[in-house]
Amino acid sequence: RPEFETPELAAAAVAAYRDFLVAMRETPTVVPTLATDLVWHTALLYPVRYAASCLRLAGHVVDHDDEAETDGLPIEGLGA
Repeated sequence: RPEFETPELAAAAVAAYRDFLVAMRETPTVVPTLATDLVWHTALLYPVRYAASCLRLAGHVVDHDDEAETDGLPIEGLGA
């Protein structure tokens, strides 16, 4: 994935994921970018850490709905 080709891009994707969780505190309908969604899926592999991060950053455990529309997710760094 082009969003993760360098350590700097990967770090930026992780930072954007953290910002996404913070935004979920105020606006639970925030739509993640594709890169954020990929980091989110990775975070879900560690459920205890995921729950703790959500509580700290979003104030609640954020449910990831894979049934949601994903075709329109913006792709960072590709002019979308």
